[in-house]
Amino acid sequence: MKARLIKLHETLFAEMAKTLTPEEIGRLGEEDARGLVARVYSELELRVGKRLCAALSDAEIEEFADIVDEPESGEIASAVWLEAHCPNYREVVDNTMAEVIEETVEVIAALLRVGVTAAGAPEAMSES
Repeated sequence: MKARLIKLHETLFAEMAKTLTPEEIGRLGEEDARGLVARVYSELELRVGKRLCAALSDAEIEEFADIVDEPESGEIASAVWLEAHCPNYREVVDNTMAEVIEETVEVIAALLRVGVTAAGAPEAMSES
């Protein structure tokens, strides 16, 4: 899972760099960045899960849940199961990740441009 979070972080910030200025990105604190990645990952899991489940039977969903809940089987077993039952799951993940990241960058850009940090608190205005 750590590798997936690192990839998500890198992809998210690469996309942000295409839209935001370095100064705007710099206004995101380290805590904001970690929280942002966690929220994006959570939304990604939710959307991918919904999309994959739409094509599965109740029995398949239950079978997959048992695999995911088994601490010893880990990510490898779930990836093997997904390959067998949802051969397009990587495409679903990639497309959904692009969608969630695009939406997130748009929201962050809008918030930063009106003086709100990613955590939702207004930024202090500097006196000139």
